[in-house]
Amino acid sequence: MLELGEIEYDGLTLPLISPDARFIATQVGHAPSWETVLAGADAPAPSTNIRVLRIDDAAPTRLAHTITLPHGLLLGRAASNEGFLVEQAGDSRRIGLAGWETGAIRWLTEEGACCAFATLGPLGELAYCRRASPTGRWTLVYRDAEGNESGASLTDSSVVFPLISRRSEGGGRGGGSVGDLGDSVVFAPVVSDDAHAQLLLAAFALSASHDAQGLHLIATVPLARTASMFDAYQSVAASPSMATASSGEPGSALVFASLHDAVVLVTASANPVPSVSVQRLVRGTFAATFISPSHAEATTVGLGGRGILASTAVDTTYQEAPPWFNDKQNKDSPLPPALVWPEPGVFRATKSAVWAYLALFTHTSRPGKTFRTVLIPAR
Repeated sequence: MLELGEIEYDGLTLPLISPDARFIATQVGHAPSWETVLAGADAPAPSTNIRVLRIDDAAPTRLAHTITLPHGLLLGRAASNEGFLVEQAGDSRRIGLAGWETGAIRWLTEEGACCAFATLGPLGELAYCRRASPTGRWTLVYRDAEGNESGASLTDSSVVFPLISRRSEGGGRGGGSVGDLGDSVVFAPVVSDDAHAQLLLAAFALSASHDAQGLHLIATVPLARTASMFDAYQSVAASPSMATASSGEPGSALVFASLHDAVVLVTASANPVPSVSVQRLVRGTFAATFISPSHAEATTVGLGGRGILASTAVDTTYQEAPPWFNDKQNKDSPLPPALVWPEPGVFRATKSAVWAYLALFTHTSRPGKTFRTVLIPAR
């Protein structure tokens, strides 16, 4: 492991890491109000700053502060090698992509519109939420890499905080009928107007048919007993913004989400019929990411095979993934968690050939608004 040093954050918003492990964007200062985070009507503009840090694993100072973005911006939920998402909060809401090198913002939605909660897909796709008025319901918008948009809405509900997952290899393109899984699946929490409704997680597929264009609901699964915007935010706040498509069974799409006491693995599958299932990890898990089969770091920690790095409030463990990840048949029960690090952290997989993960470790002995930042090698 390579210690990079400590980075400051606002105590609420997790930093973003460029997929090539060259930059970190972090939001610092007093955390914005929940009204601002959740894009409430008349929410105050944030007073935080967004800083960009350059990672240099060969320099004496391995984290160098390079850019500070102007006030009034919120750090977004995803990043690419080009830049990271930001949102301009105020009377309206606007989504942009800020460049790592310059901080220059390329706006992705129109000024004056109310758009929020954006995320990126692995091929340059964008998913975000839009509403017609400050008190209206949120609808889902998916924009493919060519700029074509499709939308989805649910009756008497808001669809918020989307996550994009590519189907794993072996699934091929969907046939195009309603309910088929296309190459990408968009997962999103659903907040009902009914105050007594459960929080649901919906899975939407993009139809490949010329006769049925747009996003189509595959299924929904319950996540929590209460369904507020706060519950929806918490359910995906620590999830990796882009799932690893090759980690699932052929034809499946995967994301992590959070219950009140554990992380769950949510799988959308086309076989035998389009469906969504939920499998719970060990109680107390608050963040998780897959060990990539393309890296050899699993053997580094003496575990081998595919699995999940999962963090609780006190430590980080290896947890066995469902049976198809490990090519084992007829398993009666998963193996118990194995200790990897004696401290909690959030792991983000990278596409670097050298560094498999960037880990953000919290300080259990002296809690505060900093992370100890560590690069973990691929071999």
